[in-house]
Amino acid sequence: MPKYNYVAMDARGKEAKGTLEVTNQNEAIGRVKEMGLFPTKIIEVDKIKGKPDGMELVLTGRGAPPEIIEAADLVTEMREIRHYYSKGVDARVGVER
Repeated sequence: MPKYNYVAMDARGKEAKGTLEVTNQNEAIGRVKEMGLFPTKIIEVDKIKGKPDGMELVLTGRGAPPEIIEAADLVTEMREIRHYYSKGVDARVGVER
């Protein structure tokens, strides 16, 4: 049976993550909802691991489960420390645009 990683939010806006072993994505969504959560991401782990050679998989978000990080060819994490946007400076051609 396929495994699905999920990211969901509870009623207070707290993020919850986990893995379910279910028959399909719709069942995964239903199970997450039965737990009183709102699903924001449902990803079938085996499809990611079984991607063909030469295929690049691009996923966005944060807090990827270890199985997805392991299957990925490239993983980055970006965090703003300081940026002049906060002072009203527009994006500059050749730098941010």
